[in-house]
Amino acid sequence: MAPAPDQIRKQIDDLLNLPQQAWLLGAGASRAACLPLMVSLTERVGKMLDGTQKDDFEAIRETLADGAHVEHVLSHIGDLIALVSRTKSGVVEIGTKARSLKELTALHATIQESIRETIRWGYEPATGSSKERIGKREEPLVTVEGHRAFVRALFHVRRANLERRPPVALFTTNYDTLVEDALALERVRASDGFIGGAMAFWDGTDLCEARRGDLIGREGLGGRGLMLPRVVA
Repeated sequence: MAPAPDQIRKQIDDLLNLPQQAWLLGAGASRAACLPLMVSLTERVGKMLDGTQKDDFEAIRETLADGAHVEHVLSHIGDLIALVSRTKSGVVEIGTKARSLKELTALHATIQESIRETIRWGYEPATGSSKERIGKREEPLVTVEGHRAFVRALFHVRRANLERRPPVALFTTNYDTLVEDALALERVRASDGFIGGAMAFWDGTDLCEARRGDLIGREGLGGRGLMLPRVVA
């Protein structure tokens, strides 16, 4: 028997009051922000490709196991790049077509760019009751409000008046940076261990002092951790 809504709310309330907390934010955490789950992202990337790159993308998907998604395709292309780099012929076959290192590298880069564009502006696949929605620069779909509400509940409401705040660990496997964006908008100081802007270097000094503050970590493609020492007034 499923728990009643009141029981679920009480369980969440009890969790938010625990002194030691760890949160894992998967793809579902960003679904309400108009970012697609992995299956929908894979389909969207396939539509964004054209010509031989689209043919190669679909051919690779057909060779992979059922349920394989765009990350598996990228990994497979990476394997092909490593393989072609060691061959005398300088080509490998995708389906029935021979592809060079240059073509494979370009395909890999185009898929990555398609993912970035989708995550940057948002995407909602068609459902039985709604049409497909594609975010654009002039009309983005992505919203950070849900993540901001989460940060406010976690840091401003539940922990704002605590003199000593044990670390809170946040882990996410997502491509997006909505968690970091929400922390900045809610004026929660954060350090991901890197110093600099587009060109940054690793300095984990602050992260080694995590006991003094709150810690957020990221797993996945953009692996990084964030120190959340205090709320800035």
